[in-house]
Amino acid sequence: MQSHSVDLILIDNFMDIASRLVRDKATGKCFFVHSTSYSQELFSKRFDYTEFISSKDSISNYLTIINWLRLFQPNAVVYFVPLPSAVHGHDDRESVKRAAEFRRDLAIGSLSVPVLNMPNVQREHMLAADDWCHYAPAYYQDVACQISI
Repeated sequence: MQSHSVDLILIDNFMDIASRLVRDKATGKCFFVHSTSYSQELFSKRFDYTEFISSKDSISNYLTIINWLRLFQPNAVVYFVPLPSAVHGHDDRESVKRAAEFRRDLAIGSLSVPVLNMPNVQREHMLAADDWCHYAPAYYQDVACQISI
């Protein structure tokens, strides 16, 4: 991060919205992990799930991350990309509800970086009916038009 200069940094809140923190039973340290990639029997021997991170704690963490990035990449343009708060056919999912809560708690200017407008995801933007968090290229192209460096 310190040895290369970058022009643009995009930060999203996918893991904060989609995943619970896990706690290492031995060290007590917490982190995000895609736990379904591992044997649940082995995983549960070493780790405990915590609650989902609150949107307020998440936003506070992003402020810390953004300030750290600015120390090492002072010339980079930083954008925050929040997950959409409405996804066709999935508005009742807990993750989509958490995304909406995050958007409500994310006051304008609270992150001190531009926040991209992630429009509600319509049917034509869905890659698959059961995939609430990955969208068609046209959706991302529309979002990318908001970026200027």
